[in-house]
Amino acid sequence: MVCKERGGKGSIEKNPALALYAEKNNLGTFSYQDALKNTGRFEDSVEYIEAKIAPIVAESEEMRNARDLIIIYAPDEMEFSIDNLVCTSGQKDTIKKIDVALKNRDFLRDHRVYEFGKLLFVGPPGTGKTSLALALSRELHMPLLEVRLAMITSQYLGETSKNIDRIFELARRLSPCILFIDEFDFVAKSRLTDDNAAMKRAVNMLLKNIDMVSFVKNGVLLIGGNQSPGTAGRSGMAAL
Repeated sequence: MVCKERGGKGSIEKNPALALYAEKNNLGTFSYQDALKNTGRFEDSVEYIEAKIAPIVAESEEMRNARDLIIIYAPDEMEFSIDNLVCTSGQKDTIKKIDVALKNRDFLRDHRVYEFGKLLFVGPPGTGKTSLALALSRELHMPLLEVRLAMITSQYLGETSKNIDRIFELARRLSPCILFIDEFDFVAKSRLTDDNAAMKRAVNMLLKNIDMVSFVKNGVLLIGGNQSPGTAGRSGMAAL
């Protein structure tokens, strides 16, 4: 093989086509699967995500508004992985379960196992909630859609309920993906205070969408970021 003879071992290891040829013809210890890992998946790239979302936002003003309210990260944009973070054994087990569920969604759907895939990250600022969500994007090969509730409600109060619906709809259209809702404390605070009727409707709309979205049915892994552990029980989300 010319490439190998000229010292191109590194090129073969990063080229799935060459690695597959070498593996089938016993030309060394090359592995097609290892080459895929070294190369990365096109589905993880920014270009793929942008190409996927472009026709969606072009359909309607609603989807364009939803796109303006979120930050989208492609898996290959992440500079660190789960291995770079300090996670408990329980957290690592949960991540493995999510990975298995992602690969077996059809099986879970056939057996009507739907109550899975809603997580709540609890901790003060700087404890790694967002970092873990971003690392999950790389680990699970799913784009991450980040939403900050306080920003939405303060800037778009009159349209907040509609925008919440649009965000969840966009997430379903981009699935499989991770929908990361930061500042989730804002939900509990707004629900328990005497805010105006529009705000209460927005909070109820958010909670309704949380109940309706499904990792198994829709391919949307829902993660809430929360600073106060006192509100964890009100969201209906499982703590990781």
